[in-house]
Amino acid sequence: MKKIDIGSTKRNKILVIYLLIELLLMIFWGIFIFWLIKMDLIWNPLQFWFIFSILIILIIIPAYFFSKSLIILIKNVKLKEKITFSKPYLAVSALIFIFIISLSFLAFFYYFFPSASVFYREDDGPYLIWNDNPETTITIIWLTKNPSQTELEYGRDPNDMETYKDSFNVNQHIVPLTELKSGTKYYYKIPGFSEETYWFKTAPEGSENFNFSAISDTHAAYSDSKYDKVIGAMEGYDYEFIVHAGDAMGGAGGNLPEWHTFFETMTEHAATHPYMIALGNHEYSGDLFGRNFKYFFPYDYEEDWGHYYSFDYSNAHFVMIDVFQNQLDWGGFITEAQEAWLRRDLE
Repeated sequence: MKKIDIGSTKRNKILVIYLLIELLLMIFWGIFIFWLIKMDLIWNPLQFWFIFSILIILIIIPAYFFSKSLIILIKNVKLKEKITFSKPYLAVSALIFIFIISLSFLAFFYYFFPSASVFYREDDGPYLIWNDNPETTITIIWLTKNPSQTELEYGRDPNDMETYKDSFNVNQHIVPLTELKSGTKYYYKIPGFSEETYWFKTAPEGSENFNFSAISDTHAAYSDSKYDKVIGAMEGYDYEFIVHAGDAMGGAGGNLPEWHTFFETMTEHAATHPYMIALGNHEYSGDLFGRNFKYFFPYDYEEDWGHYYSFDYSNAHFVMIDVFQNQLDWGGFITEAQEAWLRRDLE
């Protein structure tokens, strides 16, 4: 087998550093995997064994050979001798290094910008939103810790309801109900998720006077948060839906436990009244491109990476704009594309 002469002591030192970094990255990746398991983010036994098998390959086996190589290299550095390695060994080592670098980058990315679609595992909801005509449609959403099938019962009579069912196992359950009757009260239940019977009302046909609740800066999970008091103050008032002007989070949209705190309180009203929220700077913070906000609130946004939309209710038109779309200049204005959309929307 052809040998490659590493050459000088300096090159030996570089290779020692290279292998040390490789080992550290593999150890970091292993710790990250076990952190996922500890945080109950990898819960399925099949997932565990799959990840564990990868862990064995990525850490234990390479670590054994790299440790032997390190011992040889360190000895040669001290003795200031030249050392040779086979070309296949160096090629495989380089490939493993690139692979570990890629995985580590992904691990760091998900640590600093955790994606709710990947890591959020809580039982939250249900809550309502609109993505179409409020007179004839409603969208019901709930989240489950463990993947499960989507099943919902609904109807105008709580004792006589039809069933919506989807056979896919998912953590986020989205049920768009269409062809509903305007100005009508409906009931719904979520078998296997809650024993409670919820309700909602469709918007009346034509133009009628109506009430809605407007709130903002609830800052869920802040130690001095007034969110509970705000939600409590809404009791006793008659309103059709809720408009939230942003800053639902106390810290950052990338802080997934804060979303759970937010949902625990908001579900009290959002299970029966559609929740239409605008994106605030707290939701953008720590959440690259507002992915988590869009995951939890899948409105009919105007464009893929923007967070602006509009809806009608009776004789009124509501517009939710996104002043944080350009994250290079932290808020305060809208992009040209959003301005053009807004002008068209208001015509």
